Amino acid sequence: IPPSIQNMERGDLFNQKLNAVAPKIKEGMIKKGSMMITYQPLRQLPNFFRLVLQSSNLTKDDMKYFLDEIEALGCNL
Repeated sequence: IPPSIQNMERGDLFNQKLNAVAPKIKEGMIKKGSMMITYQPLRQLPNFFRLVLQSSNLTKDDMKYFLDEIEALGCNL
């Protein structure tokens, strides 16, 4: 949850803003050219990133990069 809405009262406005986070982060990824991960909602839950990987060459550092990049792109939202 980005800092700007962490202390917001949970309700419709909060859910609306939270649902907009993944699309904004993905836009940042595309503009930066760092990576491209899909997102989607699940039933009544907000958008979330859905990362499917198929490679035996992935390392913990690769996974840390994914998470660090998402956090960095979302910290100013």
